[in-house]
Amino acid sequence: MVLPGPTTDEHTTMLRLPAMADHIDRYVPADTNGGWGFASFVIGLALVLIVAVTFIHRATYRHPTDVTWHGVGSGGAAAEGH
Repeated sequence: MVLPGPTTDEHTTMLRLPAMADHIDRYVPADTNGGWGFASFVIGLALVLIVAVTFIHRATYRHPTDVTWHGVGSGGAAAEGH
C-alpha cells in the first residue's frame, strides 16, 4: 500500500511562521566602571595576606634537619647523642 504525499495546501500550512514583533531600537548605557573599588579591595587583601604569611613562615619555620627543632617547646626529646 502506497500512502499519498501531502498536498500543496497541507504542505504550505505547515511551513507558515507567525509574524515577528517589530524591532524597537533602544540604547541602554552600561555602568562598566563600578567594580574598581571591589577589585582594589581584593588586591589589597591579597597583598596583606602575602605579607602576613611570609612573616609567620619566617618566624616559625624550622628545617627538618635542624637539631634544635625537637628541643624548642615541642615536648619531644632529641635523639640521644645530640
